[in-house]
Amino acid sequence: MNAQHWKTELGLEPHPEGGFYRRFFASPVTVRTANGERPTMTAIHYLLERGHYSAWHRLCSHELWHWHAGGPVIVHCAGPEGIASHKLGSQSELTLTIEPNTWFAAEPAPETGFVLVSCTVSPGFDFEDFEWGDPRELMREFPEDEALIRRLSR
Repeated sequence: MNAQHWKTELGLEPHPEGGFYRRFFASPVTVRTANGERPTMTAIHYLLERGHYSAWHRLCSHELWHWHAGGPVIVHCAGPEGIASHKLGSQSELTLTIEPNTWFAAEPAPETGFVLVSCTVSPGFDFEDFEWGDPRELMREFPEDEALIRRLSR
């Protein structure tokens, strides 16, 4: 199965941060957060194709990535010790938890034509809780990763 199959089968649409997605779950149970009421959990299917990427951003919630199909994906997470790259795929890890307020970006591994994951966010995702990464600020904080930051910024 190829990327077009999954886009059609799952009804995926372009995502503002890159790739294609569709929300398939939002909990009917809500919780009050600093930014207002949110579902306790939301989940999307998310597809990236070769040459596409999820640009640097962060959320104020936990986000779990679950690998499903295609080739591996590399998720880059910025932390106190620098930027760590995590490879998810059939021969690698299948899930990754991203802590709240962690800058991260993702891209298909070089050998990957496409990758299909699902992303679960708790408390649930809302664009009000989303922040784009400023490449200048990220490069000041992580100068040794300037090329990676530039490549995965919008």
